Amino acid sequence: MKILKIKILIEDINDHSPEFPQNEVEIEFSERDRKGDKIPLLNAIDQDISIKNSQITYMIKKSKREPFSLSIKKRHDGVSIPELILEDKLDRELKDKYILTLEAKDGGNPPKTATLKVHISVIDVNDNTPVFSQKLYNISVSNSHQRHLPILTLKASDQDSGDNGKISYHFNHKTSRNIQKYFVLNKKTGDLFLHDNFHFSKKQSYKLFIEAQDDGNSPLSSVTKVQILIINNQNSAPLINIDFVSPLSESSTAVSEDSEVDSFIAYVMVTDNDSGPNGEVICDLKHDKFKLAKIDSKEYKMIVKGPLDREIRDHYKVSIVCHDMGSPQLESKNISLSK
Repeated sequence: MKILKIKILIEDINDHSPEFPQNEVEIEFSERDRKGDKIPLLNAIDQDISIKNSQITYMIKKSKREPFSLSIKKRHDGVSIPELILEDKLDRELKDKYILTLEAKDGGNPPKTATLKVHISVIDVNDNTPVFSQKLYNISVSNSHQRHLPILTLKASDQDSGDNGKISYHFNHKTSRNIQKYFVLNKKTGDLFLHDNFHFSKKQSYKLFIEAQDDGNSPLSSVTKVQILIINNQNSAPLINIDFVSPLSESSTAVSEDSEVDSFIAYVMVTDNDSGPNGEVICDLKHDKFKLAKIDSKEYKMIVKGPLDREIRDHYKVSIVCHDMGSPQLESKNISLSK
């Protein structure tokens, strides 16, 4: 009797597909992340024995506009780990989520594949400043106004999310405490009320500076101006607001003697909230060196009309007069111009 030793080799066939430990995964990139930053992804495993059938390659399926690419990192044990690479900075306000597909393919013939859906969330950073709906608010308040109703609701928006996009409203430091005491500002809603100690006979106009601030760790803010005209009858006088290019004070500005004719000195906006002819306004400036150029029905620019010479005259007083077309009520503003 003879005993033969027979060695049998079992050839591996590609009867296993690569497998990811789960079908989907969620990862996060921040707006603060830079190009080249990487996040490792789940790797797939193939139960086949042969090197060829168990060797896995990876690719991502995405559109050309999505700023991601793929790299492979080899571990010490020879396992390949796919890594997602950021190719450009992200902006959550433009797009806050991406969905990619990671495909694993073995080396069999024909090859078998598996896919992993990758959900990418863009984490917000506080990179947007609150923006008011208006840079300037001009309002009129009648002596018949009811104190429990707001005289104005300020609105600002912030494109950031979470606390970075939450806005609170405050009096800016440019609003004096003597003026603040006549008004009440709701920090959450932006509603502006008259204080109980407000007296209509005290003053004809008020200028407030309101700040909108977000709740980020390093809060961002913006400021708007509120011009309030107090009226005691149905026909109110026009309200003039002047923004100088080179202000010296609220009512004076500096002008260079080198200024050419038509040089821009100030932006003039006039407001009259009355209706009909009472709200139609005409403004005029009578002077041989300066004039108003109309931009819109209630907007003007103040420009140089004639040559200036400081040695001849170093100071001018100019009066801008605006009147409505109702029962005439004039509003004038004297401006000191120094060269």
